[in-house]
Amino acid sequence: MPDIPNFVQESATVVQNKPVSQGVYLLRLESPQIAQAIQPAQFVQILTDPGLSPFLRRPFSALRVEENAFDIIYGVIGPGTERMQEANIGDTLNVSGPLGQPFTPPKSKRIL
Repeated sequence: MPDIPNFVQESATVVQNKPVSQGVYLLRLESPQIAQAIQPAQFVQILTDPGLSPFLRRPFSALRVEENAFDIIYGVIGPGTERMQEANIGDTLNVSGPLGQPFTPPKSKRIL
């Protein structure tokens, strides 16, 4: 595993995987260690298939984080996300994260 603070690689349980638009899905994954460690501007990588195709993990930013779970929104655009679309409640996906440099928003009430 990389030497990254709070980095975890684990099997996350699919809690929800529902369409929100044509070819766009909301995926909720239960992963307490990642959910409690992820910060704004960080992302996770999901292994969509333990075989060789597709070989690379898919990166996704967290849309929403709760105590033990986090949500991502993804579009079905290739073989990796097609496999994610087929994930059912109770299935597990191998997830790595959090990755990336976190961002702390300013405390000002007006950001823009």
